[in-house]
Amino acid sequence: MFVVESIAIRGSSDRGDFAGSYVFGGRSAIVSGPNGTGKSLMLTAVAWCLGLEPIYGVGHSNNGVFPEAARTRLQLEGGTAYVSRSEAELVLRNRDGAQITITRAIAGDDSDFARVDLSEAGRSIQRLLAIKRHKMADRSGGLHAFLFDWAGLPVQRLHTRAGPTQPIYLENLAALFFIEQLNGWTDVQSLQIHRYGHIDVDAACVEYCLGLRTALGARRAVQDAEASEEQLRDRGRKISDDLDRLRIGLGLAEPVPRPRRL
Repeated sequence: MFVVESIAIRGSSDRGDFAGSYVFGGRSAIVSGPNGTGKSLMLTAVAWCLGLEPIYGVGHSNNGVFPEAARTRLQLEGGTAYVSRSEAELVLRNRDGAQITITRAIAGDDSDFARVDLSEAGRSIQRLLAIKRHKMADRSGGLHAFLFDWAGLPVQRLHTRAGPTQPIYLENLAALFFIEQLNGWTDVQSLQIHRYGHIDVDAACVEYCLGLRTALGARRAVQDAEASEEQLRDRGRKISDDLDRLRIGLGLAEPVPRPRRL
């Protein structure tokens, strides 16, 4: 897994540069303060840098999840300042103690990609990774594929309502830790179920986060068996339909008996 080390937002305006940051002191923290001091902005920045803005119910790269102060204008002591560019920065640390810095534009630059700075083999490396829906399938340039590898998170797949399997996405897992002040927890998790169509994703994500690999494997085995059974039923229906067409072609009166479902 990984922990958040620090969060920052900075940018430029017609009245000069602006910046704000918060550094966490340990594995858990309680952030409190009056309205308008940036608590929600800080959490939004975390989600934004991880490409998790869909948990707010918007599409990727929709910076409308941020308040005006990070996108268009902010109030300074001298009056209103108009934002020309802004970005969010997130520093993460994995279980091995390695750190990465993820920087993503909010306004004024392309937000479809995030810049990731990391140290590897004694040298500093910078990568530009894509933030898009199928980022887990892009093993070389997708942000979430990189994060799963870097954090040592196993890729687990579930069946979908459409039939094929898809991996459990970071959006699915993050929804368990995200309690939105207006909609709460349930609505956010339900949104993920609707978006990706995973079967049993809510229970599977709990098992994933608790490390219950045996339970998760058993759940997938049941899904595999149900999918195989449905495929056999589809094949049986196709064979019956083919036999009916053959019967009609041969002029036979009696239909071919169809197998009953037990």
